[in-house]
Amino acid sequence: MLFNSETICKPLMIKEYDFYRSVPEAIKRFVPNLHGIARASSETDEHGYDIIYAQPIPNAELKASIPCQCNSSRSKSNGCSDGFPCQWRYTPGEGEKQEEQIYDENPWAQRTQQMSFKRNMHKTDGSKLILLEHIGYSYKFPCILDLKMGVQQHGDDATEVKAREHQKRCEKSTSGSLGVRLCGMQVYDPETNTYFYTDKYTGRQLDEDGFRNCLLAFLNAGKRFDALEPITNLLDNLCKSIDSLDACRFFGSSLLLLYDGDIHRLCDVEVRMIDFANVTLYNEAHVGPDHGYMFGLKNLCKLLDDIKCCSSAGIEK
Repeated sequence: MLFNSETICKPLMIKEYDFYRSVPEAIKRFVPNLHGIARASSETDEHGYDIIYAQPIPNAELKASIPCQCNSSRSKSNGCSDGFPCQWRYTPGEGEKQEEQIYDENPWAQRTQQMSFKRNMHKTDGSKLILLEHIGYSYKFPCILDLKMGVQQHGDDATEVKAREHQKRCEKSTSGSLGVRLCGMQVYDPETNTYFYTDKYTGRQLDEDGFRNCLLAFLNAGKRFDALEPITNLLDNLCKSIDSLDACRFFGSSLLLLYDGDIHRLCDVEVRMIDFANVTLYNEAHVGPDHGYMFGLKNLCKLLDDIKCCSSAGIEK
């Protein structure tokens, strides 16, 4: 959710905030910058929209210096640029009975934002938000692939019940077989001036072939195969960085792959790690690099290399 043009905000979690304040040097390039914290309150308007008010907290590490009003369902987090109205197309996955649906705004972002803030906004002293760098703020048509990384999603402090639940989910998805699964995707189609999106529930149902097809769709639908090589180069660098970290575990974290869907601009890509609520740094209980995360990264790179070879040969699979 946008705080201002260069900053997003999300409910503050102390463990995640502590991570952003002590990011290991090896991966700083791949982690959004911390812009500070803010206090927030909310109200619901006559149309049922949740309106969020955020006021920066003094003396915090803060880049943005002005209060703002954010609307959880009408902010520019829907990915559309001013003057370029877009529509959102949801195409059901294989086996789903519902028909394709068209929306004026991203309904998945709208739903998750509302659920998250409703859980956190109704405390008597007001909720706090963490303010982070908006990675794709300069993109005209941001295309984003959200990947859940690793073979374990629960943190070291998870209850036995929660750990068992998360492990079962991993084993039933590509998290278990590949170390990575689709958590969400939005891609701009320049031919129809629409975005299409896929949510995490579809991602949990994908097998390895389905996951590969989503990677292909992420590049093909946006007509930006020129983003493939710079993305794989960044992933190779990230793999080396993760491999250099001892006793760090990035449980439950995600990896964002981004590019600008404006085919009239030079290709601009980003690879960033996010979601650090379950991360453990320098815990003596863990030895060596995060092998589960490395497993996912290497398989992701292999799949992208395969797509690169096919596209170079002019073969579509």
